[in-house]
Amino acid sequence: FAGGTPFYFEALFGGMLSEELPKDEDLRRELEQIAAEQGAGALHATLRSVDPESAGRLHENDVRRVVRALEICRLTGKTVAEAWSERKKMTPPKEYDVLYVGLTRERRFLFESIERRVGEQFASGFVEEVEWLLNNGYDERFPSMQGFGYKDILEYLRGRCSREEAAERDIRQTKAFSRRQMTWFGKFSPILWYDTVDCSMTKLVDTIENDVRHYPGRWSFVNGAQEGN
Repeated sequence: FAGGTPFYFEALFGGMLSEELPKDEDLRRELEQIAAEQGAGALHATLRSVDPESAGRLHENDVRRVVRALEICRLTGKTVAEAWSERKKMTPPKEYDVLYVGLTRERRFLFESIERRVGEQFASGFVEEVEWLLNNGYDERFPSMQGFGYKDILEYLRGRCSREEAAERDIRQTKAFSRRQMTWFGKFSPILWYDTVDCSMTKLVDTIENDVRHYPGRWSFVNGAQEGN
């Protein structure tokens, strides 16, 4: 799962969805043209004049998000934060009858996987990737550079910690994140949990399909047809 997955589920099924903010393709192209002709800095300065908070959060080279922020400001007459806070809530679709399926494993196995994955990333060019990004103008102000590992490698490249310390920070933060994710998913209901340790993918899929098909009051999809239970 991506980091925001629980929020996506909660938004769709739990009543957190809000009306989308307005868009204007012509205005967007106009703003993109300004960036192309006058430079990203000029566009960022325009955003700073109407929405200092968003300008402080976005790097001037992040043209796509700067354009979107200005688009929202122009169309709503408000800052991005104000526009987001005033959106109307949408009623969740009633036609969804949700049954969650969760995959899990004993924590020690999960943590071993995290340690192995981070080690493989650091040994396979992760540091060099972040160094290239930094040298090409992508620093801490870009949301993508705040992901696990990226900000720790940036600290290493700036001489603020060792390579080993950066890897350990990445491991520690990823483990903490996994615990938070499991807490989130533990609140979902109804949910069927399956342990993935020592279980083949074929057997796991067959078991889940059978359990979902026979779950009380649920619908299942078999060979493209909907069957009621």
